[in-house]
Amino acid sequence: MGDSAPPLAGAGSVTTEWPVAGLSRVMRHITGYNAEGKSIFLSSDSGDHHRVIGEKQAIGNIIYSTNATPIEINGEVDIKYAKENE
Repeated sequence: MGDSAPPLAGAGSVTTEWPVAGLSRVMRHITGYNAEGKSIFLSSDSGDHHRVIGEKQAIGNIIYSTNATPIEINGEVDIKYAKENE
């Protein structure tokens, strides 16, 4: 028996690899400041923030999250929290 599942709507339009065929990868760049107060890239990734939705038909991107209001950014507390809890 063959696979009778319908093709994904975006199949072949952007990518055919993981995480979801037909959707482009999203790059996330996290910025901060160095000791001199100059802005720098702390990290870049293209997968740590993806959450697959449904049967590999969609992706949710968690670009930023925090557990506090106002946000605690000193010492990169917010970034450490997100990395440990995403």
